[in-house]
Amino acid sequence: KKATPYSNAFALYLRSNIKWEKEDGAGAITDLTQAIELNALPNNNHFAAMYTLAQFQLQEEKYADSIKTIDDYMTQSGDKKAEAIAIKGNAYYRTEKFQDAVNTMKQAIAASDKPQDSWNQILMASYFELNQYDEAGRIVEGQLAKNPNDKKLIQQLASVYINGEKPEKALALLTDAKSKGLITTADDYKLLAQLYGQAEKPKEGAALLEEGFAKGVVPQTYEMYKLLGDSYALGEDETKAIAAYGKASPLAKDGEADFLRGQLMINAQHWADAKAALTQALQ
Repeated sequence: KKATPYSNAFALYLRSNIKWEKEDGAGAITDLTQAIELNALPNNNHFAAMYTLAQFQLQEEKYADSIKTIDDYMTQSGDKKAEAIAIKGNAYYRTEKFQDAVNTMKQAIAASDKPQDSWNQILMASYFELNQYDEAGRIVEGQLAKNPNDKKLIQQLASVYINGEKPEKALALLTDAKSKGLITTADDYKLLAQLYGQAEKPKEGAALLEEGFAKGVVPQTYEMYKLLGDSYALGEDETKAIAAYGKASPLAKDGEADFLRGQLMINAQHWADAKAALTQALQ
């Protein structure tokens, strides 16, 4: 009862940090909010508490609260630092207000000599959600120029190109990544093979998948054998397409692979085998 408002506010401020360290986010936010509401801390501590509260609220997915707190902080403190603006941009992105996120994060980046990579990622993702793929692509291209072997950036840029209907750019990007030894997973092989098919280079796609099977990177699944069959069929290698579809057949949940296999056997005038494959497709 004898404690002054300052003492209570400062105790709450300290306890909020302890609770945060103990992963009690809700408790930390409650204590920090009360410390600010007492309005008894010196300006430096009061504004630091507001800034920290906005960060806590962002981490705890209280996005609307975080936006309000950081707005209050910037208004009252007069501090327009890039980090504070970025908190607001991040919160806008999390609430799917993508145009607001773009506008705000651009301000944060412009206000900093060394903008954080995460800010560019949020800006890129916001452009992506707005279907502004050229803008998104420019951001990732700039990041990739600084880190040309960053596989995550390569995958992001490929996705941007594909969604922006620029498969030829995605193919060139991933072909270059392959030459650097960065195509290492089943998904990598699948995407690159699909892009070869779209670029009317199915033979390269089939060779890539065969390499993946041989290395044990590409799993022996229906999806992969079906893609291999499609690649060979597009490349007019009907014998190998039939063999690939044949491997897909026992793994299939529908009759498509057997139907395609049957059609190719008809082309090859293998009537009995075609009949068996089409019967299997119907079953």
